[in-house]
Amino acid sequence: MRKLVAIAGLALAVAMPAAAQDAATAKAEFVNMAGEKNGTATLTETAQGVLIELEVTGLPAGESVAFHVHETG
Repeated sequence: MRKLVAIAGLALAVAMPAAAQDAATAKAEFVNMAGEKNGTATLTETAQGVLIELEVTGLPAGESVAFHVHETG
């Protein structure tokens, strides 16, 4: 499980700069340990800060999971 979260975080950090759509919104893909896409993250700049919206499948039910974001790849 920790490897999945670490890989997802790494995928997010690597994909974010390349996936930037404009100055206000960026998208990144989550990829599982098998290399299969299993979700997306959309980051939107707002007046209050950055809104992060996640859609991820294949996570264990009833367990807490986490992710982290790197400022630069």
